[in-house]
Amino acid sequence: MQPELQLAGGVQQLNIQADDKQLDLLLQYVQLLKKWNQTYNLTAIEDTNEIISKHILDSLSVAEYLQGENIIDVGSGAGLPGIPLAIFCPDKQFTLLDSNAKKTRFIQQAAIDLGLKNVQVLHQRVEDFLPIIEANGKATNEFNTLLSRAFAASDKLFVSCQQILKCLSEQGRIIFMLGKQNHLEALPNGYNVVDIHSIEIPNLEAQRHIAIVERN
Repeated sequence: MQPELQLAGGVQQLNIQADDKQLDLLLQYVQLLKKWNQTYNLTAIEDTNEIISKHILDSLSVAEYLQGENIIDVGSGAGLPGIPLAIFCPDKQFTLLDSNAKKTRFIQQAAIDLGLKNVQVLHQRVEDFLPIIEANGKATNEFNTLLSRAFAASDKLFVSCQQILKCLSEQGRIIFMLGKQNHLEALPNGYNVVDIHSIEIPNLEAQRHIAIVERN
C-alpha cells in the first residue's frame, strides 16, 4: 500500500481529524526517521509501512486521552509519541525528554525541519529532572499529562519520575501505552487506575492498551 494512502486511511480509522499539511508533516517525519536511522540506529523498524503502523498510528492512538495544554513524553526515544502528537495538537505544548544524546539531537532537528513551535527537547535522565518550585510549593513548569510509551514498567516509572511527578498538576494524569498487557503493577499510594482502554491500531494485529492513572 502507498504510504500516503495507508497514513490517511489509518488516521481516519482512529477518528482523528487531519488536514493535508498534517499528513504531509507526518510523512516528512517518517522520511527523516529513516534517513537518520541509517547512522543513529533510532529504531529497529526500517520498512516505511511498518513505521507508519507501529510508530505513527500507534502514537496517535493516544491523542484523544491527552489532558490539558502541557504534555511531557518521558523516554521519548526518536520522538514517539511526542512528535506525531505535536503535529496533530498544535494548541498543546510538548516536552520530549530522553537521556540518549543521539536521539534528542534527532528530535531537535526534526522539530526544526518540521517547523514545530510547540516542541521542547530535554536531553537528560528522568531522575535528573529538576522542577522549578515557587514559594507556595507549586511547580512553575507544570504538566497536565505525563506520557510513557516504552519507558519503564509502572512501578519503575514512579521511582524514576519522582521529580517530574512534582510537576504534575493536581488534576493531571499519567498515560501508560501498553502492549497486550491490560493491567498495571501495584501503584504507589495516592494513585489509582481510572481506566484501561483496548486500542485497535490500523494495519497492526498486535494488541494495544492504554492505561490512565490519576491521583486519588
